[in-house]
Amino acid sequence: MVNCSRLLLQLRSKGSKMSTSFRDSYRLPSLLIIACLISHQGQSWAVGDIPQNQPAEKKDTSKEDDKATPAAKAGEPKSDAEKEEAAAEAARQAQIEKARRASARAKGELSFDDLKFDIEKDGDFERSMLTKDIESLNKATIRIRGYILPQSVFKSKGFDEFVLVRDNQECCFGPGAALYDCIMVRMEKGKTADFATRPVAVKGKFEIKEFKYPDGEKHYAIYQLTATEVK
Repeated sequence: MVNCSRLLLQLRSKGSKMSTSFRDSYRLPSLLIIACLISHQGQSWAVGDIPQNQPAEKKDTSKEDDKATPAAKAGEPKSDAEKEEAAAEAARQAQIEKARRASARAKGELSFDDLKFDIEKDGDFERSMLTKDIESLNKATIRIRGYILPQSVFKSKGFDEFVLVRDNQECCFGPGAALYDCIMVRMEKGKTADFATRPVAVKGKFEIKEFKYPDGEKHYAIYQLTATEVK
């Protein structure tokens, strides 16, 4: 059994780039090694320095107060009719969004919202948690948009596997992340992809496949996509 700590020490001793011979010597997919790395180091995207001890700028709200309606100034609650109207509008918008997503889904156009299911944060995954709609996608050809996880690639062009995540924040892969916010992507034989900081659309065969850390206890992903194109 491979130990994540040992892999991490080996990676540090060889510098930031992982050689093919090193990966092959362990006979492990590079994405599993990446999972180990992130498990020990946490996500390390550059999110910028946050200025400290900066005095908050005071905003002059006197003019805004003057423009406020008497009802708003008095803090009067909405009438029953206004509440009903707001609820009806919210329901109408929800139906429109539901119809839009159903239409896109029928064409194989998915979003990460379509892969979401109920699971507690850091909870253990069980296949029974998946909805019938998600199960119906297994082995289907889909197209989904997301971001290429920078830590999942070791060169900027011509790679054949990477992790696709919901967004470019720190919440989508590794410990504490939701399992439904990432997809392990492997390019179809003979095809490659190039790194991009913008969102990319990935098309290919979607599968439900469980990926676990070397200790065999926790999952780091449950979705896989054999991609035919990345745009």
